[in-house]
Amino acid sequence: MLTSLHGERNPVLLVIDDSPMVHRLLAVKLRDQALEFITALDGAEGIELARSQMPALVLSDLDMPGVDGFEVIRALKEDSET
Repeated sequence: MLTSLHGERNPVLLVIDDSPMVHRLLAVKLRDQALEFITALDGAEGIELARSQMPALVLSDLDMPGVDGFEVIRALKEDSET
């Protein structure tokens, strides 16, 4: 967990994408931002991480094998906790 200079938790960004290259690219592009960056390689894992980590923002690929991005969005929207 990363914290800001004031001791507060930095916002969590969850990236759900089946391409490790996309994860690396976003990590490089966003490295100077005050974000905690967590990743999932598939929709099911992304849903689990969203429920356990409660990210400030979820960035999801729509076209993934198995649980696609639309199903991820639907599951998170239907869950009152997320």
